[in-house]
Amino acid sequence: ATIVGRLGETREQVRIRQEDLAMAWLRDAHPGPGKTFADIVTPVLPVLERGLLTASGERKADLLAHLGWAAFLQFRDDGRLRNPEARYQEALRLDPENPYAHAHLGHWMLWRNGPLAAGAAEFSAALRSSRARDYVRKIQIAALQNRRSEEGDGELLAVVNEMRRNKELLDDRTRARVFTIYVSALDRHEAMRRQPLNTVPPVEHLETFQTLFSDQGFEPSRRARRD
Repeated sequence: ATIVGRLGETREQVRIRQEDLAMAWLRDAHPGPGKTFADIVTPVLPVLERGLLTASGERKADLLAHLGWAAFLQFRDDGRLRNPEARYQEALRLDPENPYAHAHLGHWMLWRNGPLAAGAAEFSAALRSSRARDYVRKIQIAALQNRRSEEGDGELLAVVNEMRRNKELLDDRTRARVFTIYVSALDRHEAMRRQPLNTVPPVEHLETFQTLFSDQGFEPSRRARRD
């Protein structure tokens, strides 16, 4: 009985690690050349679905939030709507503060061109959790960059400014996007595109701009425009 008990405990730990790996895999889903999101999603779905059978509370909510994300990634491949929102809402019923469910729901809202304020509320709820803050920011920034609108650009500047105040790290791709927003908004031929600047006070714009673009590693070919 002791041996069987230990084997059962070991199997349970292996299953948990498999589920953790499956969720991490989905959070970093980047198909290589000639690959699709299905190549990432298909192997992990059985692991996550199996986990639902025994999980509860926060753990089950995490699994549901990632299954919803898997459905979204499948939708990216074939355009077939699988209603990931249902998974996110189920996760939030189990764990109202679940950061993955809130972040994924906010992303889905903005992906479908829903109100920016509604998406922002979901991301704010996700950030109130003590878990997965870096991931929430990653999804939030991706959602706003996908929006490709002056309203979305303004919210992105507000988010980046908040991250600067909080001393959160910003990746190079986002820095490049922010620089492009500033260039467009301040170009004398694009005076009508200055709406994004209204989301942050001028003094904070200056602090954010200097923080992001005044270091020695800034691309030499763009320094004249920066100045």
